[in-house]
Amino acid sequence: MSQIRLAGWFWNMNEKFLRYNLNLTEDSSWLVVSPNSVMENLELYIQEVGEFYIQGPFMVEREGLASYQIAFLYGGEQFLTFRRKEYLMNAGSAYFINCREPYRVDGSGYGHSAFIHFDCAKAAHYFDQFYTANNNSPVLHISAPCFIEQSIMQLLALYKDGTTAEASYQGIEIIISLMTQMLMTVFPKHDNEHFSECVTKTLNYLCANYSKKILLNDLAQETHMSKFHLSRLFRQATGASPIEYLMRVRINKAKELLRQTTYTVSQVSEKIGMENTSYFIKFFRRHEKMSPGEYRKKWS
Repeated sequence: MSQIRLAGWFWNMNEKFLRYNLNLTEDSSWLVVSPNSVMENLELYIQEVGEFYIQGPFMVEREGLASYQIAFLYGGEQFLTFRRKEYLMNAGSAYFINCREPYRVDGSGYGHSAFIHFDCAKAAHYFDQFYTANNNSPVLHISAPCFIEQSIMQLLALYKDGTTAEASYQGIEIIISLMTQMLMTVFPKHDNEHFSECVTKTLNYLCANYSKKILLNDLAQETHMSKFHLSRLFRQATGASPIEYLMRVRINKAKELLRQTTYTVSQVSEKIGMENTSYFIKFFRRHEKMSPGEYRKKWS
């Protein structure tokens, strides 16, 4: 697999600072979004969105940039330094930071993450509330896949062909929803304890039983709730329906098996609970933009 090594340094008298050293694989995506009249009128600027596959040591260091960043880690191990504290992050970790303040991200090996840079007046309020409610920490640890990853992937799809007015409105809606969901995730749950318990129980059940045939009725029985009420609460917490979440768990497990074992595609399909191999291949291609065989070849 070919790699792209990126290194840069930037500083000026206004105390803006950016330094980075990245070893990106060729299937990484990094979009710089051009502002348009929609963003200017609504004063919410979507600046960059990307998905990085990194091989080897990497580092990003910033300060004084008019930007906020939300990022999600699929895999690998990274260290975030923010407000003079260091945070260990791995698969399922996410963070929300103000790039006007100094921060640094370091990693020593493989890394897979998705991120969004944006700026708006409301972001300061969301960030301050999030940081305080999250015990003065910018980092979340959430089961993957989750609403953060889903939102960033939606933004990547929106802006891959440029910045249209329609895409800008949709993107702004996604950013506001993303900040709101992150804030709601860390707010203390007083009278919503049952809500938290049923969603957690459903997540655990899906992750433990993904290789079995699972219907929404099965999940409703497990949580002693109606399937309609469970679906609504689950989507509020994760940004996906239980079945959508299940399918993404299966895809993540399939990717792991394709990279780490010699199972045939048919065997992988069976082991993740998808008996129809043809459907598995079609679903994998739609989700990953390549076939299981092509994915294995990239990682072999």
